[in-house]
Amino acid sequence: MRTCSIIVSMILLSTIVAPELHAQEVSTIEEYFASLRLASAPVLIQTLKVQEAFKIYAVKALGNMKEKQAVDALVEVFQAEEVKRVPSWELRAEVAIALGKIGDQKAIPFLGNTVRTEQDWVVRRYIAGALGKIGGEKSIEVLISLLETDENDSVCNEAARALGNIGDKKSFDVLLYTYQRNKAAFVRETAFEALKKLKW
Repeated sequence: MRTCSIIVSMILLSTIVAPELHAQEVSTIEEYFASLRLASAPVLIQTLKVQEAFKIYAVKALGNMKEKQAVDALVEVFQAEEVKRVPSWELRAEVAIALGKIGDQKAIPFLGNTVRTEQDWVVRRYIAGALGKIGGEKSIEVLISLLETDENDSVCNEAARALGNIGDKKSFDVLLYTYQRNKAAFVRETAFEALKKLKW
């Protein structure tokens, strides 16, 4: 209850007294959210729904907690951001990172569909990293497709790294092709390192 009261007080203060936070205050708030424990997860999930200013800190905290109950709320945050006139790539990226840390496979369909339509290559790169952390057959399928079709070298590089981290031999053909044919040297190097991680 005390933690809940503190957060509510912070939200009210930010809304009434300082709607635009200064850098020093933001740093303090970020540290506060990072210090919260798992018991605070329900309050953080509610914070995602009601308070724009603290949303990104709540996303990061839930990811660090690896709170599986937050998956649906995090997906909603991402989807709500997509329809804004000026969406925040940073918030969408942080949601992808959080979903990767949580590691719940029920996030894979959302991440797999999103990475195919996401316009920002930075966000696609973080989604690839998240899929590599979650793992599983469906993640492998999405990452192979991403490595074969995405035109951004940084996204392909992260997809190759993610496939290496999963380590499934189903990735052999696409990683070998990438190593032999990709035009970017750093992508070829990552594909080679990923090939060495495959489990036979």
